[in-house]
Amino acid sequence: MVISIRNFEQQDYDRCEELVNEAWHFDKIIADKNLSKTALRMYTKGGLCSGNMNLVAVYQGRVVGFLFGLNHLAKTKPRGRIRLALDAIFSFNFKKMDKVERNKFIKTLTNHNKNRTIIEPSKASEICLFVVSQDLRGKNIGTKLWEKFRDFCIATGVKRIRVETNKLGASSYYEKQGFTLVSDFDSTLHELATPGGQACMYEYFCNTT
Repeated sequence: MVISIRNFEQQDYDRCEELVNEAWHFDKIIADKNLSKTALRMYTKGGLCSGNMNLVAVYQGRVVGFLFGLNHLAKTKPRGRIRLALDAIFSFNFKKMDKVERNKFIKTLTNHNKNRTIIEPSKASEICLFVVSQDLRGKNIGTKLWEKFRDFCIATGVKRIRVETNKLGASSYYEKQGFTLVSDFDSTLHELATPGGQACMYEYFCNTT
């Protein structure tokens, strides 16, 4: 199985959004269709715009996974966050959607970000968004993406990489890669996507010697 890893290109975006929905089912957990589409786009583009090393894995000409990562020591800075914020303001205020569900979602997102910041207030390199097609998990695709990002971070002197995950989700994968648990935190956003799940932050210490 030949997997190639390359930098994200704009033409990859729609497929990355498909993979995000495949993993978290925005179309099923949010009843209002416009809100569901907006939340999916904000989540996917949020990861993309937070990263400055955005990678995709390609198999037989098709994107089968991606990792959007931030190396906070790299010269290249994340792009598009202001435009994303304006897009979010427009979508939440002017697109037709159930106001009660919209307000509940915004409150959920706000509380998530507040609680996350409490346990991780400092700026650090991070895996912002990381998804592999469910049909091809266990094929070493995620590890190829992770190792390319990790090696880039190590080469620039990064000492620590963090990632937010769910204990019912990818936590066991990160532990196998050498990540250790920093702390759990309350998140109704995680509970919405993974009933009974627990949001948490993990970190990886780079060997830069």
